[in-house]
Amino acid sequence: MKRLPQWIYVSSLAVMLSGQSMFAQSVIFPQEEQPGKAVLKSRKGVYALSNDLLRAEFKEDGGKLVFGGCKALNLLPGQDLFTVTFADGTKVSSSEMKLKDVRVKKLTGWKDAVKGAHRFNGRMLEAAYSYGDLDLVWCAVLRDGSHYLRTKLVLNARKDIAMSSIIPMQYVVDNEAAGCDAPVTVGNTRGAVLLSDRIFAGLETPMGINTGGSSTLEVNIRELEHWKDDWTPSEWKPVAQVPSRINELGYYGDEVRMLEQPLDIDSDGGVLNVEFLYKTGLHRLNTVGVDLVDSDGNTVVYDYHIGFAGGEKMGNVYSMNVPFSGDFKLRYFVENKTEAIDATGDVNISLSVNDTIRHATPSTTPIQGLWSRNTTLQAGDSWTVSAVVGMVAPDQARRSFLAYSERERAVPWRACPVYISWYELNIDRNNDRDYTTNMNAGQCEEIVRQWKTNLYDRYGESVQSFVWDDGWDIYGKWDFNKNFPDGFRGIDKEARKMGAGIGAWLGPVGGYGMSGNYRRDYWKENGGMQLSNPAYYDVFYKACSKLLNDYDFRFFKFDGISAQFTSVGPDPGTVGEENAEGIIHAEQEMRKVKPDIFFNTTVGTWASPFWFHVTDAVWRQEADYAEIGNNKSDRERWITYRDRLVYQNFVQNSPLCPINTLMTHGFILSKFGQVSKDMDYNGIVREMRCAFACGSGMVELYNDFELMNTICNDKGEAGALWKELADCIAWQRANADVLPDIHWVGGNPWNGVKSQIYGWASWNGKKATLALRNGANEEQTYRATLRQMLEIPAYINTAISLEDAFEQAGIQGIPTGQPVDIDQELTIVLPASSVYIYNGTDGSAKK
Repeated sequence: MKRLPQWIYVSSLAVMLSGQSMFAQSVIFPQEEQPGKAVLKSRKGVYALSNDLLRAEFKEDGGKLVFGGCKALNLLPGQDLFTVTFADGTKVSSSEMKLKDVRVKKLTGWKDAVKGAHRFNGRMLEAAYSYGDLDLVWCAVLRDGSHYLRTKLVLNARKDIAMSSIIPMQYVVDNEAAGCDAPVTVGNTRGAVLLSDRIFAGLETPMGINTGGSSTLEVNIRELEHWKDDWTPSEWKPVAQVPSRINELGYYGDEVRMLEQPLDIDSDGGVLNVEFLYKTGLHRLNTVGVDLVDSDGNTVVYDYHIGFAGGEKMGNVYSMNVPFSGDFKLRYFVENKTEAIDATGDVNISLSVNDTIRHATPSTTPIQGLWSRNTTLQAGDSWTVSAVVGMVAPDQARRSFLAYSERERAVPWRACPVYISWYELNIDRNNDRDYTTNMNAGQCEEIVRQWKTNLYDRYGESVQSFVWDDGWDIYGKWDFNKNFPDGFRGIDKEARKMGAGIGAWLGPVGGYGMSGNYRRDYWKENGGMQLSNPAYYDVFYKACSKLLNDYDFRFFKFDGISAQFTSVGPDPGTVGEENAEGIIHAEQEMRKVKPDIFFNTTVGTWASPFWFHVTDAVWRQEADYAEIGNNKSDRERWITYRDRLVYQNFVQNSPLCPINTLMTHGFILSKFGQVSKDMDYNGIVREMRCAFACGSGMVELYNDFELMNTICNDKGEAGALWKELADCIAWQRANADVLPDIHWVGGNPWNGVKSQIYGWASWNGKKATLALRNGANEEQTYRATLRQMLEIPAYINTAISLEDAFEQAGIQGIPTGQPVDIDQELTIVLPASSVYIYNGTDGSAKK
């Protein structure tokens, strides 16, 4: 048996933050030859940043500094370092600016730094420029152990300067030398990564537009089918149950009307566009959503947003990514709260797909990252944007990028189970203008006491934070309402008794339902409730800063940064871009106060891996709670719904975006809202274990303490769910050194016909985790090797020994307690509606 290479056994660097939460930065570049120490040498105007894997040169000549190439990354020399475009269309490259100074600097690592990369020494080349009233500082950075090169550009204005865009990353790739296809965009979102078999690249912001110049791929939009429909006022009917997301837009009950029609889709996938076109009527048609429902009554996909069609139109097109073929009902939703429904019109419906055509690989390909900033850089302010280009190990693109991401994200992966009060205290109870039905401080304190008694005192486990959702604030002011006369002080005091902190929900653009409307009404005549409004940004930021300073405050849930429930980028236009830039800037500034604060930036974010440079968690998309599939249990259908969206939006559509910290709406056990009514103990445990086994550092716990106290296990014991929860929290903490590598295993939770076996696995060379779920009503078989499931590099040959992570019956095909060769095919038989979780160790450790 071959021993694992030395790099695998490098111990993880761990840091204790806020006196409480432990995290480990443990994902290593998966190649036998490791990067080693960073070196910077200069001779006759040539500056070389290098380590054992790469060497990047920069050349100073005639008052210019240009890129001198990087053979290891197949990047050609002779390129400008950056380009700036002003609002009047003037483009200025680095070589056209005044080069004032070039400096060589040492970077000293700090072992207790929050950011992983900052714990390593490094070298930096820095150049200062000026152009008119614009001062710029550009730098190239290489730290010890880096298989990637970073560059950063800082812009400072001496007076107001109207800008358009910045290109901080521009390279030319030598495809012929690389011996592979040109880099292409991987992902369907803003801030997607450029990737080839040899390199990855992109701006380190979710707002980046990363493109390859002469791509080997051509995308053609092909219309598959087209339908025509129409409407008359009498056809709009009452809705038996208004979708909760439409409620969150502020429309309830009789305020919503619906029209539906059958729609047969033969194609496996595609984009369904629905366009409302007004013809006649005294009033426009005010639309609030479109969805697609399958034959079992499951909402498969939807787009709920406010729009209208009349003499003028806005938001009258609804788009949905259809994941599979089938016989559906297409439902249109409108509201009569704003105006009466008396219009007639047409509905255009089309289904299209993107055809990808591969051309011969060109000998070279320019790649660039563009940062759109169609706004003014204010005098005295500064903008900062950075970029990366890194090396990909053979057949290890995901882990090569992840090793970079874990070093450079704002905070490396960390275990962060949090209680969130939304279902227990808030849903459907925070719509009172006078706050009388909203939650109060006494209720919050009682919840913390219950958790201390039942979880902490009995089992010694705790959550990282108790997070108080929508309902604590004065609408519009982000200060405490009358139900919290002493703020969070009493709650904070109770949480400290079990070693926990607190957190809070804030809706940057107002939130949902009536409370969201109240907040937006407050700002209607004051520039609007959007972060691009300086007056509102100031109130929002000061409120957040006060929370950080006044309490043991560890967690922000920033819910809603745009008008979209499902996003692949910011809202259209400059305002949409600047709203997104507003939350990014606010989080960056708050980390200066508390670097390890946990940011859960939810609805409105998208599957760009560069979000993690500022936030800790992003939203998995679509409904908070829904069901899909044909399982007889609604709880099983809920788990399938949640995981199908992760599979669709991340694993399939943005495969380089880590799934190790997503907001999935983890574990829900509540009497309130549209949630599972199946209170079967074993089903509840399966959902709970899935919420942890999926590897997301943040596990949201929306569980009511009364149900935790009263639901009985198979032995008739009430309160046993607290022990199950304690075991899950302990499992996550014990595997904090391997869970950062979590990745998808198996198939699609629901492909329109059946639930396939799927799960999650992680591996770091010493340890592994493996979880598999069968969400079907019948037994199913899955075949794979441990090498395939754990994504172990080809040059490693070893065995893995698996052990049950929890109390669970043995299953056919997974031997436990003995080394299993990683190339041995396993035929695994999973019972219906089951979840199995295993811990793994290198088999040689048993000898």
